[in-house]
Amino acid sequence: KEYLCDDQYDNSLKAMSINLPTESLLAELLPAGTVNAESIYLIQNSVKKEIATALQDELMQVFLKHSQANDNDTDAGIRSIKNKCLEYLMISARASLGIFNPKTLFYSEIETETLMRNPHAKKVMALVLEQFKNADNMTDTLAALIVLASIECPQREQSFVAFYERFKDDPLVKLKWLTLQARSNSPKVIDRIKDITSRNDVFQLTNPNQVYSLVRGFANNWIQFHRPDGKGYEFVADFVLELDSINPQVASRVVGTITDWKKYTPERGNLMKAQLKRLSAVKLSDDVYEKVSKALDVNKL
Repeated sequence: KEYLCDDQYDNSLKAMSINLPTESLLAELLPAGTVNAESIYLIQNSVKKEIATALQDELMQVFLKHSQANDNDTDAGIRSIKNKCLEYLMISARASLGIFNPKTLFYSEIETETLMRNPHAKKVMALVLEQFKNADNMTDTLAALIVLASIECPQREQSFVAFYERFKDDPLVKLKWLTLQARSNSPKVIDRIKDITSRNDVFQLTNPNQVYSLVRGFANNWIQFHRPDGKGYEFVADFVLELDSINPQVASRVVGTITDWKKYTPERGNLMKAQLKRLSAVKLSDDVYEKVSKALDVNKL
């Protein structure tokens, strides 16, 4: 607590000290066949919640101090610690709302009225929206949008729409928007991605960068990609089938997100493998077939 609030220490190092390794990185440290996607998610989720609740007052103090600093635009360290504090403040707000469902592993949708009745959640949401609205640099704008992506509420949708309308003519920023949409831990994320891909004015299947931003973003969305019902793997396989006739090279890269099924414990590995077998049963391009068949043959299926 003292370290977080002590100005003599470097702000970038402070942010790094409370930045946990990603689920994917943790999975890389485990032997093949032992990666339990659900356990990794629950453990990391629990540790983040403990940090957020134990340091709630300090996180708020540091965030407010640096939000009012005049050198935000030039000091990357200040932006780093400020935005990391904002991330944890939203975690503490979600914890105070009690919207996590341990059976589905998803956070429930929250109505504005419920959000506003919780003093801490109300304050955090106001700070997030204020930063999103008033930020004069992309780092702070995206940080606020990332935080908003983590909670399913009307303010989230309104902010994503506003960001898109503001930056829709900037191809690089639009890619960031696609990635953030795909990395939301909302149970609605797959339906939301399908809606995006159905809109020609928003997404073009012939644009490799847009495909990578959306699908790879989803593959890095740990708990949604590794959903207990296997719908995440099914979505990727469906996407590969649609893309294969348009751009086999890109499709082969996308299918790579489900070829490492042997890393996982059977409850997830078998679901991933089933999608590979489904793909192998239809006519594929040589690029995709090579990856699918290799993933299956290596394991002698």
